[in-house]
Amino acid sequence: YEVKTELGEYRYVRLNINRNKDSITGLAEDVTQSVLERKRIEYERDYDLLTGLINRRAFYRQAGKIFSQSELLGCTAVLMIDLDNLKEINDNYGHELGDQYIYQATKAFKAEVPKNALLSRLSGDEFVLLLTNYESREAIWAEVERFIERTKQNIFVAPSGENMQIGYSGGIAFYPDD
Repeated sequence: YEVKTELGEYRYVRLNINRNKDSITGLAEDVTQSVLERKRIEYERDYDLLTGLINRRAFYRQAGKIFSQSELLGCTAVLMIDLDNLKEINDNYGHELGDQYIYQATKAFKAEVPKNALLSRLSGDEFVLLLTNYESREAIWAEVERFIERTKQNIFVAPSGENMQIGYSGGIAFYPDD
């Protein structure tokens, strides 16, 4: 059971009840630490720790659930996104700044992702955006163009003071056609 304390924190309690012919006994045990540890492990299994996005494994699992309900898909598209300049940033400024570039790009992507979309960081500089349940390819293209227009306006400032546009390239495939 999940119990909210007076301080607004949550505690987790396991209740075991034994019924005998003449009595009922119970044991309430605080299992908060083990529940929190399990939740931490599950989060690390399914989420990219740098960006907070779902990872490849979670994306495939969630996309599989979506595609198992094909009657609800309508026109759907998968947009593959590959960040530009990450190798250059890592080579010139170090991986810590490269991580900041990835983080800033993710922040820009998250701000513009439509509600009916699934965004994931697959690995390194690769992202995928699943757009589902649109009426037509044209409606998806309009959404993709809006996404590109707004996310390409974001600037990343290098340690040298140089402003760099967060750049990316990608490709798109449509369901059910592709």
